[in-house]
This record gives sequence, structure tokens and C-alpha cells, in this order.
Amino acid sequence: MKICPSCQTEFDLPAWACPTCKFKPGVVDGTVVLSNAMTPTDSYDAKFYKVLAELEAGNFWFRGRNSLILWALHRYFPDFAYFAELGCGTGYVLQAIAERFPNARLLASEIFPEALTYAKARVPRATYVVM
Repeated sequence: MKICPSCQTEFDLPAWACPTCKFKPGVVDGTVVLSNAMTPTDSYDAKFYKVLAELEAGNFWFRGRNSLILWALHRYFPDFAYFAELGCGTGYVLQAIAERFPNARLLASEIFPEALTYAKARVPRATYVVM
């Protein structure tokens, strides 16, 4: 389901165009942009996403966090059909979820479009939005 950011209409259509007010979000590099602000805060330098993407798989903290997330999903939601990750970064968690739950429909969002470059490479089947 989608909710139009302009008029709040709920709709479940493949396209992102609102059937009520006809609002159609922008697209950057093939990714729907649902955020009005295209410039994120100075809280993170986007150039570090490349380094992060290279280090995650070898880092105990990221591996441990993924193990815990996968355990919890398998234990409490083993048959979930949809999963949304808000703030997916480079897609490291999303990749693990996609591999463990191959039938789940995946949605991922991130405020930094640069991070989505790495996430899309890791999990091409997911739907991505900038927000």
C-alpha cells in the first residue's frame, strides 16, 4: 500500500502516481524520491558509504547484528510477505533478509541516494525510495 504525500490518499497500484490528486514523485537515477528535502543533514559524509560497504561483511558487529535480526524474523515472523527497511544504508541487512526469505517482497529507503547505489547492487529485486 502507498500513501500519497500530497493528499494522504491510500492506494495499492504498481505506479507511484496518486489516483486522486495525480501527484507523481520525482525520480533520481531510477529511484522514486518521496522526500521534499534532497540535501540531508551534515550528520554523515556520503563518501564513506563505499568504505562501509567494503567493511560490513568482515566486521563482527555487522555480522552479529544480522544474525540477531535474522533469528528474530525467523522466530517471530517466519512467513512474512513484506518487509520494509527504513534507513537501509548500503543494503547489508537487506541482503541477508533477501537471501534468508527469498519470497518476501522488499522495500528499502534511505535519505542518501549514494547509499542506494550499493544497496541496489546487493539486492536488485527490492523496491527503493529516497525519503
